[in-house]
Amino acid sequence: MAAIEESLAREVPVPLGRFAESGKVPRISTKTLSPRKRLVYGTALAVLVLCMLFTLILVQIIVGGPQMVCESTAVSSELLTAFLTVLGWIAGTYFGRSG
Repeated sequence: MAAIEESLAREVPVPLGRFAESGKVPRISTKTLSPRKRLVYGTALAVLVLCMLFTLILVQIIVGGPQMVCESTAVSSELLTAFLTVLGWIAGTYFGRSG
């Protein structure tokens, strides 16, 4: 959980003091904003579901045998759709954030 929370945290610049006077450069500090717990738990759940779906796909390929791996229908379309949906959810969490 801590790794997910750390990767979702971001630093924002915060000006110190007034800088309305001309020619003065403001001093800037950074403040770390931590993500909401709901986002962290949702991302952790998505990673867990992704691992479980990956395991199901591997079991389906192993149980199906070598003849199933060579076929184009080696993986169930429902499992593949669920896998890609969760993968898109996780990618959207990390790359779709504004700021």
